[in-house]
Amino acid sequence: MNYGKETSGYWGQASNRFSNNIRKNLQRDDRNIWRDLIIENAPQGETIKILDIGTGPGFFAIILSQAGYDVTGIDITEEMIRKAEENAEREGVHPRFMVMDSHHLDFPDETFDLIINRNVTWTLYEPETAYRDWKRVLKPNGKLIVFDGEWYMNFFDDEKYAEMKSGLREYRRKYGPLPETFAMNKIEDYWTKLPLIGVKRPEWDKAVLRKIGFKQIETIEDISDTVSKIEADRLLYGIAPMFMIIAVKATQAEEKQKLIETYWNGYAPENGQSCIEDWESFKKDAYAHYIGDLIPSERPLRILDVGCGAGFLSCVLAEGTHEVKGLDISENMLEEAKFCAEQLGVDVEFYRGDVENPPFEGESFDMIIGRSITWLLQAPKETFLKWHNLLKPSGRLIYFDTNRYPYLPDPDLESAFKENRRKMLERSSKIIYGAGLPKTQIMDVLAEKLPMTNQKRPGYDLALLEQTEFKLVKIDENINNTIMDDKECEENELTPLFAVCAEKI
Repeated sequence: MNYGKETSGYWGQASNRFSNNIRKNLQRDDRNIWRDLIIENAPQGETIKILDIGTGPGFFAIILSQAGYDVTGIDITEEMIRKAEENAEREGVHPRFMVMDSHHLDFPDETFDLIINRNVTWTLYEPETAYRDWKRVLKPNGKLIVFDGEWYMNFFDDEKYAEMKSGLREYRRKYGPLPETFAMNKIEDYWTKLPLIGVKRPEWDKAVLRKIGFKQIETIEDISDTVSKIEADRLLYGIAPMFMIIAVKATQAEEKQKLIETYWNGYAPENGQSCIEDWESFKKDAYAHYIGDLIPSERPLRILDVGCGAGFLSCVLAEGTHEVKGLDISENMLEEAKFCAEQLGVDVEFYRGDVENPPFEGESFDMIIGRSITWLLQAPKETFLKWHNLLKPSGRLIYFDTNRYPYLPDPDLESAFKENRRKMLERSSKIIYGAGLPKTQIMDVLAEKLPMTNQKRPGYDLALLEQTEFKLVKIDENINNTIMDDKECEENELTPLFAVCAEKI
């Protein structure tokens, strides 16, 4: 089935009718209502490039061109594009019009600041594919504004069906026979093939937009009273009120950060259990002694645990006299951390925030500590500089981490690494990175794009510390035997835990 051809043919037959309606709308106050609504929600700037998808006879393209924007309108139907060009010429503006499939746009990445459309998304035969391509051509922080309705929901919802029949009777009492073009009460072969017919919206759209990397997604479920004052329209189409979706394209860094946050939200209960288990094992004293030897003073310190997770290190350090704050981007992890601290009887303040942009004043801490966090940094140098700023003079940075993917910087290790993963799978149910497991696949793919996982560490860390004005105090390339049991040591033979201690110069 050539859905593109069928769509073009279906709407091509309606081009004259739609064009006549558009000309009437251009003569009414509709143009000002729509123009003001879009401008109110559009990105700000002197040169905003707009893409009007499914422009039809060009209504949006015309009114936004008249408002001074750089507008391109596309439609899969040649007849619609011809009508759009005629209408634009009549209105004295010249937006670019192009015949194009809404699912596969012929534009370079990051071309437009704003994408708009009205009553288009319900006609898409591959709506998620289309949304992904629309996102591709948007600039970072560009906006998508969608206007649509739950068309033909009367065939799937008995209450809406009854509401439609009541509205049609009221229309006939007030205005006479139904318009010849009205078809909401009739089943058609065309729309039965469309995936968004019968789907609850805009909930579906919101879920897909979040999944593919949009942020600040806002939905307004009924703007009909705002954009139309015509009672007859409400009686005919009241069961499908027009909704509005506004979404912002996240930057690549924001997408990664959101993915990391969502990933670790899912592992929060397991990390909470591990926190309690590790506390009750030899690991509590092992970490306490190791860190204690690196603390330069016997006085109580103000300590920040970055990427605190379920709070194990925070709790270990707070058991003494230190004042500890834990920072993590995962809300679920912080809930676990608060629960664990309460269960273990220690006092820790936990904060939600990005470890790469900590929400604290400069020179607030005597020590910053972290475990299994530096490999996730998107901007290591910039982050280390911010941590440096948070430390008081001669404050110390202590962190523990591993080369989770040692074959990325050293391909010769790939065979041995995969064999090690195979053995781990036979005896362990813990998180195992790099084994091709579905539950870690997201992080395995993401890791290849993170700068620290592509470095030979901790050798790389030495240069990083020097660049960020830290003085190395101590580096241990393998402390497995210090804090792991024999089984864990064997499992992590190729991914040893290392420790780094540095002092603010």
